[in-house]
Formats: sequence, C-alpha cells, structure tokens
Amino acid sequence: METTVGGHPDLGVPRGSLSRTHGVGDSRSLSMKCPFCVEEGPKSTLQTNGMRAVTLLGYSTYWDEDGVHHDHDPNTHTQEYVCSEGHFYTVKSKSPCPAKGCDFGGEESTVSNGRVKIG
Repeated sequence: METTVGGHPDLGVPRGSLSRTHGVGDSRSLSMKCPFCVEEGPKSTLQTNGMRAVTLLGYSTYWDEDGVHHDHDPNTHTQEYVCSEGHFYTVKSKSPCPAKGCDFGGEESTVSNGRVKIG
C-alpha cells in the first residue's frame, strides 16, 4: 500500500512537514501522526524505528536571473516509523527548494511495511 501524505489534509500532515524529520528544521516542534491511524481512527504515539538513510548524489546550488538562491537537492531521505497501534512504515522524501515559488522537491510518500507486535 502506498499513500502520498504530503499535503493530504485528511491525514493531518501538511505538505513539507515530514521532510523536517530528516534533518531540515527542528523536529521537536513538528506535529506528526501515523497516517494509517488517522485513516482508521485510533489515537497512537509515533516513534522513529532507528533506520535513517540519505542517498549521496552530488549537486550544486545556484542563483537564478533575479538573484534568488535555489537548492535543488536530488537526494532521497528515508526514515522508518512505528506507531503504538503496530503500524510500521517508511517515509521517503526529497527536500523542497527554499526559493519562494519554486516547486522543486518536497515530494513525500509513505510505504506501509505491515504491522508489528508492540510490547
């Protein structure tokens, strides 16, 4: 099962928010819920599952004709999560370009890896 969670208002996760858990911004101020529990109804706690990876593609930032700085990082960030209801899933994301109006990056997808027994 694959569900896009970036920008999906019914899942309670605003576009771009999951990428902060991968080192961009302060994850302590991030509000995040298990997207499967949001769909199914139960409340749950969420924790990282220890696996975090980033591809190592090289790239250069640039400034456009108007002097606006663009950061088109092609690397994919991968983080595993497990919730207290037993959902185990992986989030893959690309960092969004910080330039206002640039739509590069910011893609996020969640892949369910099934359920695990908690406790």
